Amino acid sequence: MFLMPTSNFGLKTEYDVFSKALIVDEVGELPTLLVDALLNHGCLVNYFGKELPQSFDYLFGKNNFVYLDSFGKDKVLGKIDYFFYFPSEHFSKLETVSFFLNDSSVRSLVCAPLPFLKKEEVISLVKQLQGNIRAAYFDCVFGPRIKSGFLGELFNSAIERQEVLVTGNSAEEIYPVYAKELVKELVRLIFSLDTENKEYFLRPKEKSTLLAFASLIKNSLPEVNLSFSGENQERGIETMNTEKIEISFNLEEKIQETIDWFKRNLVRASKEPLLAVEPVVEPVAPQTIEVEAETQQPSSSPEEKKKLDFIFSPQQTLPKKESRQRRTLFKKIVFGVSLFSLLLFIFFLVPIGLSIATGSLGVNKIIRVKEQVEKGNFSSAIRNSEQAKRLFAFSKKTMMITGPFYGLIGFRRQMEIINETFPLAENLINSVRFSLLAAQQAVDLEKSFFNEEETRWSDVLGSVKANLASAYEQASLAQASLGKIEPAFNFFKQTSNFEKIESALPETREILLKSENLVTVLPKILGVGGIKTYLILFQNNMELRPTGGFIGSYGVVRLENGRLVNFEVFDVYQADGQLKGHIEPPVKLKEHLGEATWYLRDSNWDPDFPVSARRAEWFLDKETQVSTDGTLAINLEVVKKLLGALGEVEVPDYREKINAGNVFQKAEYYSELGTFPGSTQKKDFLASLTKEIFEKIKQAKTNALLNVAGAFLTSLDQKEMMLYFDDPEIESTIANLGWEGSIRDYQPAMMGDSIFTDYLFINETNVGINKANYYIQRKIDQQVTIDDMGRVQEKLSLTYENLSPSENWPAGRYKNYLRVYLKKGAKLSSVFIDDPANPGLWLPFDQKYMDMSEEHGKTVHGFVFEVPIKSKRKIEINYELPEPIVLSTGPTSYLLMVQKQSGGFPSNYDLTISYPASFVPLRVIPSAIVGNQQLLISTKLNKDLIYQIDLAH
Repeated sequence: MFLMPTSNFGLKTEYDVFSKALIVDEVGELPTLLVDALLNHGCLVNYFGKELPQSFDYLFGKNNFVYLDSFGKDKVLGKIDYFFYFPSEHFSKLETVSFFLNDSSVRSLVCAPLPFLKKEEVISLVKQLQGNIRAAYFDCVFGPRIKSGFLGELFNSAIERQEVLVTGNSAEEIYPVYAKELVKELVRLIFSLDTENKEYFLRPKEKSTLLAFASLIKNSLPEVNLSFSGENQERGIETMNTEKIEISFNLEEKIQETIDWFKRNLVRASKEPLLAVEPVVEPVAPQTIEVEAETQQPSSSPEEKKKLDFIFSPQQTLPKKESRQRRTLFKKIVFGVSLFSLLLFIFFLVPIGLSIATGSLGVNKIIRVKEQVEKGNFSSAIRNSEQAKRLFAFSKKTMMITGPFYGLIGFRRQMEIINETFPLAENLINSVRFSLLAAQQAVDLEKSFFNEEETRWSDVLGSVKANLASAYEQASLAQASLGKIEPAFNFFKQTSNFEKIESALPETREILLKSENLVTVLPKILGVGGIKTYLILFQNNMELRPTGGFIGSYGVVRLENGRLVNFEVFDVYQADGQLKGHIEPPVKLKEHLGEATWYLRDSNWDPDFPVSARRAEWFLDKETQVSTDGTLAINLEVVKKLLGALGEVEVPDYREKINAGNVFQKAEYYSELGTFPGSTQKKDFLASLTKEIFEKIKQAKTNALLNVAGAFLTSLDQKEMMLYFDDPEIESTIANLGWEGSIRDYQPAMMGDSIFTDYLFINETNVGINKANYYIQRKIDQQVTIDDMGRVQEKLSLTYENLSPSENWPAGRYKNYLRVYLKKGAKLSSVFIDDPANPGLWLPFDQKYMDMSEEHGKTVHGFVFEVPIKSKRKIEINYELPEPIVLSTGPTSYLLMVQKQSGGFPSNYDLTISYPASFVPLRVIPSAIVGNQQLLISTKLNKDLIYQIDLAH
């Protein structure tokens, strides 16, 4: 059982690329099922063998399947991890495939049916070759796609001819295996580590007899006559010296599934004679013989002669009476054909045309919904969604009524595929409709909040929560049905739309769930039924500090009964100037910033935001005698996102037009003017800009308000905005949403030897007293190596590039106090830093200039280094985790949390996990490239990340 992390982070569960598999097929049919199974396991599959390319039409164009026209080592691209060989009696490809069978790095499986005349050669392969090889034998195989072989030909003949003679004694014991279950076991054998150089006989849990198996077919096909030849066949099963693996399945159900498949895909008479199943030859009836004898004798009657002359003599003219009869017959035929065509049109073509037409109208309505939402017209969007629901319901009803008629002409499966799309469409439309209702109500509340209007918050929020819950439920149902309806999208050639839905649904469900949880505590946050006061820290992340940026300004917002009644912005130096007494700063703050006293502006020294938020509230109370109920940290990036949502804002007091592209430069310009004592340029500019942003929000249309809400949600997810509340209930909810900005004490729901956790958090502090972070780019490479003993060693490589044009303020060299938070007990082995004057030369970092501590349940290593202007610096940190991974016989989950620093620009993050040959990766979440005993992950560190790697040993 694999355990998922207890977090609300969105995790994707698909592999981008997995290991490469090669199938060499000399028998046909069964390996096609193996192709599908390996693709479902994320493998890239190369196939060479008996099946024609047409058998894989549905896979062509996919980037994870390769059909080989010819075979050889040079024909297979890249290294092969898994090799499957299905030999025929002739072993025709043995010499060619011996390269893979002898390669110990390739896990090989020889799959041989029984009776197999060359079992001894297979046994010799397993024992003599030096490769990583195993063999699997099996008896009778049946199921969809299996049309040949002992049981395949039995099903084929039973359905086509309804009378068959089975070669064998009715009491003969057989081991029938359902093809799909057999393929699952073949995949398991090659993935398992303890199967090397072993032979296996794969058999059903309970053996059967020819009579028992035939009786089950007879139960489903009562019209079939089955008889037995009574000739015993030597199968050689009981004498096999192999390990037995029993496969569990319901034989009766699988026989019925096979019969259904054969009926849908009626096999035409084979041009080759049947081997194990022969048609019953019934004696010709005497009446038939007499008829044939009469037709061979010449007719002597004049009337019969006239008939024969009519048939064989084109020059013979018909009598007038016969001509009239023939014309009458022709008219009847025309009438019959016309009537049949009319009935066909009415009962078959009209319903499907009507269903397709109404379904298309429904799709158009959904497109209109999207257009109306983008315009902010929720009322029209809701109407269109309701119309779409009615249209799809009509289309579904039409198909349900007429579906049986299409089944009569062989389209039953196609109708089943089409009908499976309707539940998905209904669930999606319902989810959209409930989401629209919730969004419309939320926008109305947003307008009331900014315009200080009275609102029945409890009632409206209760309705919003109910709509969000319904939308989440319907989206969950839609996601649960995706696996069933993928064939329908493939049938209509809508694969790209299926992939869009498959990708969007998990993200949509996450947003709906977060919104529902937020609505639960929103009345308390907004002070419904009371008053709330909050501190807002404006953090300039161009001068990076532990929780996001330097606190140059702060605001105090007052809410009363769900209305914004007051909001003011202040210069932080005004508050700090009112501090009475001396507050000793932390040692490292005093050392690196040279501050003799601790003030509000440096209250965010601790990277854990709840801790820094409480300190900021304490400083505000001591400096200004203002008590607050919580703290919000807003980086300059949030202002940029708001301006991106609202568009350009004019600030009349400064005759400036501020947009997302110039807000940083303007803020820095007026910040520089405000550095001399007594100046209020910085405070006044930020206050004026904030005022104009609020005014624009008040006047914004619905679509702009949606964009504003989206900007806030994105900022919270990317940790550009963090929230802390004194109320424990609110703070707990916000923490569950991942918006509290804490250093997480990350633990899965259950612990044990099979769960191994790891942690990384890189925290930077600009102690150079400039805005150099605007010009800094960074890249993070983390390499995790697991050795044969389970020890975990890691190398963290950080690359910084300073694009500052000069040393002039606000640019300049980047002096960085770097703190690396690791799993508690991690032991640092070495730190190297490159020499800017000698590229490629690595210098050991003197550990006497480093500090080590334990805080927030983590081991912390910190040191200061500089990145000069127009240059790059690289740092390499090597360390080992305190305990090894326990190598158990079952699967082990390696869980890694990587936290993003608030205010840090998104960095390129590459993760490489190397594991020994004794491990097999079973699953990687969210995604990975797998090969050469390594997992490769590349992404952007723009939010907290969690990785889960399930390894089998």
